[in-house]
This record gives sequence, structure tokens and C-alpha cells, in this order.
Amino acid sequence: MGRALELIDYMLGDALRAGRADIVLTNMSERIFDAGVPLDRATSIVPLLHAEATASARFWERGKGARNCSSL
Repeated sequence: MGRALELIDYMLGDALRAGRADIVLTNMSERIFDAGVPLDRATSIVPLLHAEATASARFWERGKGARNCSSL
């Protein structure tokens, strides 16, 4: 339960101040992996209120970091 609380604390603290979604996805994915979850890939998709794009997507792979995808 302690690791879960650490993840929640990160998301409600440092993640809010990170400034870039790539950093948040990378840090969160690495923390989940460090907690013992066999995580190789993660995806973040955030809906946008934009005339030309529906969502912003990012992909993370262990050892490669996060990357931004083209707008969906």
C-alpha cells in the first residue's frame, strides 16, 4: 500500500509542477516499474478542446522514454 500512496503523492505534487506531459508519463511509468509491476509500455491520451485535434497522445517504452505522437 505504501508504493501506491507514493504514486498518488507524486501525481498530486511533483507531477502537477512538471510542466511537460512527457516528464510525467516517464516518471509515473518508471515509478510503477520500480514498484515491481512488469511494465514495458504505457500510453497517455488526453482529450483536447481544439479545432484541429481531438486528443494528445504520448507513448512510453522502458529504456526509450516518452515520445509525443501526432495529434489524433
